[in-house]
Amino acid sequence: MKLFLTLLGGLLLGSSEASEPPTLEYGFVGEPQDIKVLQGESVEFVCEVYGMGPGNFISWINGTNIVYFDRHKVNQDDRITMEVDGNKETLKIKDVDTRDEGTILCQISGSYTVAQEKKLTVNIPPSVIMEPDERHIDLILGESIDISCVTAGKPTPIVTWSRTDGAPVFANGETHQTGETLSFDAVDKHHTGTYSCAASNGFGSDVTKHIDINVMYKPTVEAEDVYYTDQGKTTELTCRFDANPKVQVMWFHNNVDINFTERTNIVPKQNGGTATLIISNVEMSDLGMYTCHGANEKGEVQTDVELSVKPYGLRILSEEESPYSDSYILEWQVASVAQLIECNLKIYEANKSEEIFLENNTIPVTQEAMTHSYQITGLHANGTFVAYLNCRNKFASTVTEEIEFYTSSEENPNSACALSILMTHLVTMVMLAFMMS
Repeated sequence: MKLFLTLLGGLLLGSSEASEPPTLEYGFVGEPQDIKVLQGESVEFVCEVYGMGPGNFISWINGTNIVYFDRHKVNQDDRITMEVDGNKETLKIKDVDTRDEGTILCQISGSYTVAQEKKLTVNIPPSVIMEPDERHIDLILGESIDISCVTAGKPTPIVTWSRTDGAPVFANGETHQTGETLSFDAVDKHHTGTYSCAASNGFGSDVTKHIDINVMYKPTVEAEDVYYTDQGKTTELTCRFDANPKVQVMWFHNNVDINFTERTNIVPKQNGGTATLIISNVEMSDLGMYTCHGANEKGEVQTDVELSVKPYGLRILSEEESPYSDSYILEWQVASVAQLIECNLKIYEANKSEEIFLENNTIPVTQEAMTHSYQITGLHANGTFVAYLNCRNKFASTVTEEIEFYTSSEENPNSACALSILMTHLVTMVMLAFMMS
């Protein structure tokens, strides 16, 4: 509070000492209060006085402009009025604007002048203009963009950017950014989303603007190389496309466009970027190479998927060195959707053209077990041998796997110990088969 007091009369004539200020006979009741309002609101200033006499009058001053003088309106602004209630005057301002901001004085004049100062602060709620002024923007992968939220308000609003889905705004994981401008140097597919800028200055309601960014890119595709099946079964071939806009998918079989009207056991489905070809009651004519082709306005892509009845996954598990001088235990894995029939085994001694045949090189296998073993006997000590193995079902055979193995010296002949180890392998295979069933 500033108390402006002007005492009239100056100094006493003929005296070398300053006069004592007179006792105040009139003044103000209560302390002045500073007021903060929002632009467009109404405000009231109350001035209650005491000791007023016939020679006193009150003036209202806004800054340097006299608004009321001795209860007579000087300023012709229709927004400003005054009410009188005994020794209390109330100055009212409607639809307050920033031009009203500043110091409001209630001043009493008479034998001396005294004033009460009140400070008016006018705040303006935030407003926002987004540039570019669009709700949706399509961008191509790798393009750059600057989005600005230009604000107005008093005090100056703070702008906060975020994504409406709560995802990070930037790759470093930040979910919020302050500042009027949001910049992306090279957009990628993860920038697709709805972004919002919120402006706040603590007065009025926050203002939020939204913009959708849609990053478009040509498709990519992932799929299994081979799907294994059996005659009469139902099999689903799946291709997973990543693209924006969404891809249109076409299917080919052995490079020929599939006529789904004629081939009624084949049904295509698409859910977003996942394209599925459902083949019911598989026939031999359904086998072969399928191509899924996806295209959007930014490009196209395709990949091949094989539908096969072959056995697969043949893998030899045995170590190269045998603990026995006259035998070797061969272990392997193989899988097949169709019924496995047998595996064929051929043994050669290394660096010799003579083929060493077993009594029976055709080994029956069962469908239930994926792991199989066979003891090769009749070998000699310190020998180097090569085994060739393939397995077949009723339709086809696997590729042939090769392993080079060695027998031990005469000091470790095949014995009951070998049989014990073989039984251990057999028990292991049975347990694996039971666990997989």
